[in-house]
Amino acid sequence: MDNEELIRTLSVLGQETRLGIYRLLCEFGQEGACPSDIAEKLGVAAATLSFHLKTLTQAGLLDAEADGRFIRYRANHEPTRALVRFAAKHLCGLEPSARPAPPMAKAAAAPQPKPSAPATEALKTEEPGPDRASDPAPTQQQLLFDSAPQPAPTPTTEPISRPNKATEIAPAPAPPQNPPSAQVKPKPPSTTPTSSEQRATPATRIRLRPVRILFLSPGNAARGLIAETLTNDLGEGRFQALSAGSQPLGRVNRYALKQLELAGHATDGLSSKSWEEFVGERAPEFDLVIGLWSADAAPSYPQFRGRCQRTFWPIDDPATVTASVHDAERAFARCYQTLRDRIGPLLKRLGEQLDRATSAALA
Repeated sequence: MDNEELIRTLSVLGQETRLGIYRLLCEFGQEGACPSDIAEKLGVAAATLSFHLKTLTQAGLLDAEADGRFIRYRANHEPTRALVRFAAKHLCGLEPSARPAPPMAKAAAAPQPKPSAPATEALKTEEPGPDRASDPAPTQQQLLFDSAPQPAPTPTTEPISRPNKATEIAPAPAPPQNPPSAQVKPKPPSTTPTSSEQRATPATRIRLRPVRILFLSPGNAARGLIAETLTNDLGEGRFQALSAGSQPLGRVNRYALKQLELAGHATDGLSSKSWEEFVGERAPEFDLVIGLWSADAAPSYPQFRGRCQRTFWPIDDPATVTASVHDAERAFARCYQTLRDRIGPLLKRLGEQLDRATSAALA
């Protein structure tokens, strides 16, 4: 595994939702699962799930296979197995046989000189007692991590004799206790922030999750879904888009699906949603809310979570063009291009602002 593949695998699995999807599909095994089953198990919105499934598939972590009208996903274990092999070899030090033996191991393995005969006879006079077990041979781990080989003991010619009760040495008296006034008091914990804490500024914390953008339209069947798909695909993981409607139609316009598929976007998981799904304590926080209507025609918004900025993009609803199939397709093609021309520069500008803020915070 080269560095580029390693970084890509770590980056893709470093996001909480994607890691949960991959773990779940690993549990499903070769049976795999459809997006609806994954969404039910993890409680992830369909549009969000579609984005993460696409990212995992592009990274080679998932295999997608058509199963009738649905797509079945299975976990591909080869990238993660390669990651484990790379870590075991280069990061964890689990292959000592591949490295030359350290000098201390060689020194420990060298034969030691035999003691002289008188010393041998003298050593035999002391019989090992039940509480004197022979020292075990050093293990491979001890040989690798001892700071230096210990010198061999110098043989002695004096016989070793056991002390009797009359000559036993009395135990040394315990050292005097420090008086309470002289006892060292523990230092209070330091209140000075560490370098990592000093760097955890709002500008850097924003990089811990994608920038979330919510697109609003009345029916959430055409414009909002096109904008959601464009942002998720062009954002490359740095931006996460969702869409909702004030009066959702509950279905996706077929011309919108056709236009997205012609442009090469995945459409599985798209659904028409009410903006009530994104209200409440359990709703995600948004950084930007874009209404795809004029400010004069905008209805009263609910209170979304997060310190989100609001703006309006008055874009004509292509679903109102119904004269002919050709006219409807042209209207959706114009809507798609208009949204792409606005979303691309927006993401570029926001990305540059994030980079500058992060660089300033880490300086």
